[in-house]
Amino acid sequence: MRVRFLFTIFLLLMGGPKLCGQSSLDGLEFGLKAGIHRSQISGDVSTFFSSRFAAGGFVQFQTQEAFDLRLEVLLSQSGANDASRREKNGRWEYTYATIPLTFVFPTKKNSKLSFEAGIQHQLLIEAMYKDSEGIFDIISETRNWDFGALVGLMYQIDSNWFIQFRIYQAFFNHSLRTWTGDRYYNQDIQLQVGYKIKAKK
Repeated sequence: MRVRFLFTIFLLLMGGPKLCGQSSLDGLEFGLKAGIHRSQISGDVSTFFSSRFAAGGFVQFQTQEAFDLRLEVLLSQSGANDASRREKNGRWEYTYATIPLTFVFPTKKNSKLSFEAGIQHQLLIEAMYKDSEGIFDIISETRNWDFGALVGLMYQIDSNWFIQFRIYQAFFNHSLRTWTGDRYYNQDIQLQVGYKIKAKK
């Protein structure tokens, strides 16, 4: 699944402008973004939100339809605080290479406000459980990929700066603790700030 998805991303980057009915650089936007994630884990576990960080870049293809297509590559942190071990500051901490692919729909009433909806694929880099007793590597107990849907809003502050608010929900259990039957699903509330520029023809 990982190889097929990365190959699809490569094809989108190489052929995106042509698929969107434009020349190689006409209408192409790219930039950088970073922000805070409020993350938790749902399922067979009691958690509460922890604050995490994400940063990376994006490219946006303007189409001839009522939407744009945006592809991002981010280094993203996720995880949650363990409610059952609150007194020992127990927490799960994950690091992912995150690849969101979203459709961007500008609203008619406010040209600066856009609605976003899409999918998000994540490739696991690191998985740790930390508490007052130590740091434990749990990458062997964690699925090496994650996949889900995201929705949100983007507000264009000016021609370059924008802010985004998004909600992400994973579809698949990322726990490999089959002997316990535990089901863990990542959830994120994301607030990000970005800077974009248009490519010149």
